[in-house]
Amino acid sequence: MLFQLPQSFHYTRDNRFYLAALLKEFDGFPTVVEFRHAEWIKDSGNVPQVVYQQSCKLH
Repeated sequence: MLFQLPQSFHYTRDNRFYLAALLKEFDGFPTVVEFRHAEWIKDSGNVPQVVYQQSCKLH
């Protein structure tokens, strides 16, 4: 499942909760999230934390 988030989807508390709930709905499915706003990119290897956590569950 590919989720493409628009540039306007900023790194906010509400958006993080929304994304977490969305990913929970698709638990058990392979998922990929495409972020288009730089706020989601953190210094931890340029992988957004929520995506890293989700991908770890797939292995």
